[in-house]
Amino acid sequence: ALADYFTFFNHSEFSVDGGAAYLVKFLKAFAAAQMSSRMIAVFDNDVAGVQAYEQASALGLPRNIILTRLPDIELGRSYPTVGPSGPATLDVNGYAASIELYLGREALSLDDDLRPVRWAGYISSAKKYQGEIEGKTDVLDAYLKQIGTYRSPALARKAFPELEEVWQLLFSLVETNVDEVYLQRHELLMQARE
Repeated sequence: ALADYFTFFNHSEFSVDGGAAYLVKFLKAFAAAQMSSRMIAVFDNDVAGVQAYEQASALGLPRNIILTRLPDIELGRSYPTVGPSGPATLDVNGYAASIELYLGREALSLDDDLRPVRWAGYISSAKKYQGEIEGKTDVLDAYLKQIGTYRSPALARKAFPELEEVWQLLFSLVETNVDEVYLQRHELLMQARE
């Protein structure tokens, strides 16, 4: 099973801080420690995530660390938002597309309407406003209840097309980088034996 090939960073086990800025710090630490495990660092597709992704991309990290951000999705192209000037439907890709936006329409809905993105703050270094889905915890809870109701992976993929896009992106990145990383490791092992 593909699940056997992936593990995820467990923030709760040791109360490890999360967020885009911490991810950049962890990547620096992993690179400095010369960690040889293959890693994919996934940044949110919001202002903070895009900015941190760009910072991490400029670090010159080793090839075993793959960087990506959540993909732009169709659902995000025309999404309800609330800001100081009232409600508006906007493209939130790159501004407010955190992982919650990928957890399915049903989890994102409240009273048959999508939960809006609320524009929370201005990130001066990016010169953009950052948004956040209202009721993020409720969205996650709804997703966790819903995902357990599907009896087959095919039905789950159909119910969560945005999450399917994320997984396809990750699988593609692993596939694309497998040969290059393997060859690099092989070279290093050969050099160490000499």
